[in-house]
Amino acid sequence: MKDKAPKSAAGVRPVAFPAELLPDVLSHLEHFTGMGQEVHVFQGPKGGLLRRSNFRDDWMAARDAAGIPDDVHLP
Repeated sequence: MKDKAPKSAAGVRPVAFPAELLPDVLSHLEHFTGMGQEVHVFQGPKGGLLRRSNFRDDWMAARDAAGIPDDVHLP
């Protein structure tokens, strides 16, 4: 899979999250992503893009490890 721009300007939007999460987000970016503004927040096991076909399994494992309830889903 390759990165590509959204189909329209409507596809570019900010992501909001509670300020209390900022330290955790910054820690994640520091320890688990590459450098620069064009990096991916979540990467595959070898540092590449997450494959869409494998993301569900990765998400469920991370969710379970973090103790997040089963009914929490990503959009």
